[in-house]
Amino acid sequence: MVSLSRDWKEYNEELVKRGEFYLSPVFLENWEEELEKMNEGKVGTPYKFPESYVQFAALWYEFFNLP
Repeated sequence: MVSLSRDWKEYNEELVKRGEFYLSPVFLENWEEELEKMNEGKVGTPYKFPESYVQFAALWYEFFNLP
């Protein structure tokens, strides 16, 4: 006969970890420097948001379907 005992505390922790989302605000640390590099020599309206923020926003939208 197969034992059906389960460590429910451990199982619950695994489920919680599965739903975790780690937000890394690293893109905020270099915001100004990244914009300066992106706008260097650019003709026309300067960029207001660095590429790293655009990528973050795309992930945020994809995972959470938020604008």
